[in-house]
Amino acid sequence: MAQLDSAMRDRIREAHAAGARLIRDKSEPVDVALAVEEHRWHWMPHKVKLVLLAESHVYTTRDDVALSINASSLPQAARSAPAQFVRLVYCLAYGERSLLSGAPVGLKNHGTPQFWRLLGCVAGTDGIRPTVKAWRQIGPRLRWKVGTLLALQARGIWLMDASVHALYKPGGERVPTPEGTPAGRVPGRV
Repeated sequence: MAQLDSAMRDRIREAHAAGARLIRDKSEPVDVALAVEEHRWHWMPHKVKLVLLAESHVYTTRDDVALSINASSLPQAARSAPAQFVRLVYCLAYGERSLLSGAPVGLKNHGTPQFWRLLGCVAGTDGIRPTVKAWRQIGPRLRWKVGTLLALQARGIWLMDASVHALYKPGGERVPTPEGTPAGRVPGRV
């Protein structure tokens, strides 16, 4: 599993600082950006052949990232994954409340079953959404998710975000910019 080196951490901090100047007090702490990348890099393929580009992870609070994931509840192949909770598909506790040391404050932990369906189709592990409604027991659901992530790795497929900052909050709200336009739609900026 790949890990972030100090040079990459510095680049993430720089990108976070630049974005934070744009969205000011609506940005997540830099610790969240680093934790998100730890999860992403944990599942990075040895040789990247295809990058799937998503808008961003979902807004994660300082309280969220302080929660820890119970690694002993994860399938063996995922027990070395990062321990901090973030709202990102690569974080196996996103959408799995029972894996956390506590409950996220104020924001529900629904996860993103639509991304899992897409990833399952791309990975060849089938497109069933791994929801509590579809699969009542957490064990088979987690084994399917880990199998899907491992299949993506083996195929060289890596999911990346276009932004180091979350542009989406649970419930459909967008993170506003100082100009009052939703992030991602800032006139004159790429």
